[in-house]
Amino acid sequence: MKESSTRNTASASHVHRVERARSGDVDAFASLYHDYRANVFRYTLARMRNPAQAEDITSETFIRAFQAIHNFTPTHVDIGAWFITIARNLTVDYAKSACARREWLVDDVVGWDRAVVPSAEDQVLQTARYDPLRQALLALPSDLREALVLQYWAGWPKQRIARRMKRPTAGAVKSMRNRAIQQLRTSLDAGTFTP
Repeated sequence: MKESSTRNTASASHVHRVERARSGDVDAFASLYHDYRANVFRYTLARMRNPAQAEDITSETFIRAFQAIHNFTPTHVDIGAWFITIARNLTVDYAKSACARREWLVDDVVGWDRAVVPSAEDQVLQTARYDPLRQALLALPSDLREALVLQYWAGWPKQRIARRMKRPTAGAVKSMRNRAIQQLRTSLDAGTFTP
């Protein structure tokens, strides 16, 4: 009975704050933001799988909710469900726009100057200038080195690497990556590299 009473009090408090927010009380909306922000963020993070994008969607959710709070009718829907609905719609819109954008590979852009922006592979090799790992990486055949660098340092998925390297499947990239790791392990265990 006590739990039900506490829930009803919390619910009444939210309804009261929603009504105040609908009448223009910024502090009431800030209080709702404080109560629901974590739930909206968790929801968007579960769908976006990228904390920065989830934070952007969460912020946009509350901006849109603040702009439209006067349209919200608390008798039909819980305010938390309304926030999640806005977040869901923004997440879907983002996914549609991301899918619609054409992905350009650097090498496909006509007139691209590699001297201006080094590739991920070049960046890795430059930052580890005297590192034995760098020397071992340089000793790898170029296709194995590229597969390894694109997956581990650039963070590309195997399917994208397969398209980039014109390999038939992601499994082929996985095999290349495993051969590269084995060759690196052999080279580093031999200890033939010195700074």
